[in-house]
Amino acid sequence: MVDSLDGPEAIRSTLEGAVRHLPASGAALVRPHPVIASPWRVDYAGGRKRETERWLRERLEPSLEASARHLTARAPCSSDLPLVLTLRREGVAAGLFVLWPHAGADPGERIDGLRETLEVLLEVEHGEATYFGGPAGTLDAELAGALGRGDVGALPALLSLVRTVGGADIAYWGSVRGGVVEVERHLGARDGGFGFRLPLGEGVGGRAVASGSTVEVPDYRNCQYRYPGVSDVTDGEKVRSTLAIPVRGSSGGGAVLYAARRSVEPFTPAQRILLRRVARSVEPAPGLPPAPHLFTQDLDYARLQRSELRKLIVGSNRARDVEAWLERTIGGPAVLLDAHDRPYTAGNLLGLERLIAPRGAGDETCLELPLRGSGGTGEHGRLRLRPSVELPPEGWKDFFDDVLAACNVVLDRMEQTHDRLNRQRSLWLGEVAEGRSGRDARRDGNRLGLPVEKGEVWAVSWEPGARTDGAARLAMLAEDLVLDKLGDPLVSLDEGVGVVLLRERPRGQGREGPSAVRDALLRYVGPGPLWLVHGVAYKSFEDLREALNQAVGVAKRLREAGTEPFVSEVDGCGLDGLLENPRVSEDLAAFANRMLKPLLDHDARGGSKLTGTFCLTLTLGSPARAAERLYVHENTVRYRMGQAQKLLGRDLSLPKERTALTLSAFSWLRTTASGEAPYP
Repeated sequence: MVDSLDGPEAIRSTLEGAVRHLPASGAALVRPHPVIASPWRVDYAGGRKRETERWLRERLEPSLEASARHLTARAPCSSDLPLVLTLRREGVAAGLFVLWPHAGADPGERIDGLRETLEVLLEVEHGEATYFGGPAGTLDAELAGALGRGDVGALPALLSLVRTVGGADIAYWGSVRGGVVEVERHLGARDGGFGFRLPLGEGVGGRAVASGSTVEVPDYRNCQYRYPGVSDVTDGEKVRSTLAIPVRGSSGGGAVLYAARRSVEPFTPAQRILLRRVARSVEPAPGLPPAPHLFTQDLDYARLQRSELRKLIVGSNRARDVEAWLERTIGGPAVLLDAHDRPYTAGNLLGLERLIAPRGAGDETCLELPLRGSGGTGEHGRLRLRPSVELPPEGWKDFFDDVLAACNVVLDRMEQTHDRLNRQRSLWLGEVAEGRSGRDARRDGNRLGLPVEKGEVWAVSWEPGARTDGAARLAMLAEDLVLDKLGDPLVSLDEGVGVVLLRERPRGQGREGPSAVRDALLRYVGPGPLWLVHGVAYKSFEDLREALNQAVGVAKRLREAGTEPFVSEVDGCGLDGLLENPRVSEDLAAFANRMLKPLLDHDARGGSKLTGTFCLTLTLGSPARAAERLYVHENTVRYRMGQAQKLLGRDLSLPKERTALTLSAFSWLRTTASGEAPYP
């Protein structure tokens, strides 16, 4: 970007870009010299540089019009005739742009963009020569030195320059202290007491400091960055178009330089560049002392913060809302923890680490306040914070009591909201999985925010009863965590099982992978075994039931086995994954009953145990292993196998017969086996 470079460097970069991208043999900018007596300043990029620059200078006349006529001849850099364009500043001819395109090259619309860029740079060059007393783009050395020493008397001169350079009605300076932008010094405000306080990250100036980049709003009265209290002050001055430029400090501080107009008239590109260079010229930001007259209005600031807190008490159901408000108010980190030291806000482990990290001598101390919860039960945990300002604030002696009360109200509401919504989603998914959903099921699923027509099912399982202590809190934390990672929530179906319905993402919009999601869950709700199954897609609402049962079935089977893999795709789960597909499992169950019917009928008539022994032996692969599982002698197993083969009338030595019977045995054991024939 040209506004990130010095004037001469920006011009050279623009000309070199023209030669490279059009393409062209050469490009030149000719204009009156802004400082010295020499009538012309020439910049050139391209081939045969020395010869072409001499050729250019030999053809320059006292006027731009005459020079333009002489520059249309052939030059050393090209055998083709050049394009010569007149550049204007404020409607008056201010320079010439000369371009030698390659034969057959058509600059087309790009030539208009180059002309506009060079006209902006000519305006910047003129502004630097007109307004700045030092080298291009810098302040007068005496003014810069006074500001660097913290001389408050030099600030009006700087703000006057800002108003002149930017064509602004008001200019003001905000110092960054304790996580707050304090606007204390101004020029052009009608109210002599003009000023305000703004938390970092909020409003126009707070966002400029937090992002480290210029923030511009065409119309402050109708922008998204209005901040309570501040907007009242600026509206009183009829502030409209506003530019806020961050000024880096020497040791984590800094400032904001504002230029504002009382009309909706955005700043021109040249004005933005010049104002950024003014700000750059005073870096590192001088540590100006606070204005003595301003922050007797701390009481007003406290009143505004109290009003924001009341809004949270009335309407918020997110712990992060309270934490964010606290961080703005105290100028430091704040984390809400439950009774087991888990953050209420998924993803807030970093904030917790900042709080418990060791601090150097003289750093702010960490405060810890208990959250008594409803009825003083102590179940909500505690609030940890590290303020950079003195607490309680002036004019708010009940600050801590009010904050803790707000935390308890918001946390109660958050838990109630989560519990109600999770119960509704869980009930709906359970009915879909059991085939009991009514004719309005689609509408109900959409109302609950679930992708009912198309998506993918992920299932998570853990040991039932392993997390009974604080189970509701863990479910809420897990839901928020998965929501942050995947964009869709984790819904608890029953004890030890949760499901995520993932909607399709637009091309190029990624999400966390299964292993990363499992690792994050373990980080918050571990330790303990946790299985995650993914890869079960559904193309319609009618497919959803089968997809749910397949994913949940595989997750439960993996938990029952108690072994790896802890993360698996259904297609990678072998025969178990296939058999959890309801269509496949129903067909296989019917097939198994037909194949094993002689054994089933025999057992039903005489109370024998041929079916279980036969299926377990085939599945395990040997009579000895089956005997261990059935707690009988191996000869007993062999005897039963002989009886079973006679009743079935099938030859197990034939591969086709053995495969069919083994598959039938595996399917039968999964669905109907009793304690005598435990699932292997």
